[in-house]
Amino acid sequence: MKLFSLLVLATLTCRVCVAQNTRTPVLLELFTSEGCSSCPPADQLLTTLDRKQPVPDVSLIVLSEHVDYWNQAGWVDPYSAPLFSRRQENYANLLRVPDVYTPQLVVDGTSQLVGGNWPKVKAAIESAKHASKLAVSLQPSRTGSNPTLAVKVSGDPNLPSGDVYLVLAANATETQVRGGENSGRNLSHTAVAFSVTKVGKVSAQSAFDRTLKIASQAKWGSPVRTVVFVQDPATGRILGVSQAAL
Repeated sequence: MKLFSLLVLATLTCRVCVAQNTRTPVLLELFTSEGCSSCPPADQLLTTLDRKQPVPDVSLIVLSEHVDYWNQAGWVDPYSAPLFSRRQENYANLLRVPDVYTPQLVVDGTSQLVGGNWPKVKAAIESAKHASKLAVSLQPSRTGSNPTLAVKVSGDPNLPSGDVYLVLAANATETQVRGGENSGRNLSHTAVAFSVTKVGKVSAQSAFDRTLKIASQAKWGSPVRTVVFVQDPATGRILGVSQAAL
């Protein structure tokens, strides 16, 4: 009887430990540019959030998405692409923001704010952490120089259907800026996205289970992280997100 009680207690204790160690993933997308003098503080904050993970019970998954509309102001951002400008414009439509701007932080696809304002950023994260999320399982593998990523996402009848996206991002980059508003500054960035690809869909009736081939990233000169997120195309809400190093 005593042994049985101890086993039950151990089981309950284990379950409590698992519950306490569960951290809700929240996706932070920073729309930024090396041509914008207001952006470096937001870039630095994103780096701090990525490294220190300062919000209890939350796993912050960050992405730097460099827009290209600043490229006419004296400096061509080497990490910029029209893709990220279009993604920001789509958020502006979904979130009813009258104009795009930098630095803009989008939190879990449902709220947006100035990227360098830590008190407001923290409040938005605290709000986002209560939303239900799909579990996204990632298993990276490498055979020679050809990495792959096994992705599994199960649907949930209580959540809408969503598109599954694969993002490749350089862990850290650094640039000596020679023109524009940041001329003469040495700028560093974290989780710089260079590829965002829709790879499938998930719904309550149809799970997502695929092994994805990852293209070479040698030109970026930095270790690469993968981020997979599920997004409701109707609202922009992030339904699930996870990351893994290659």
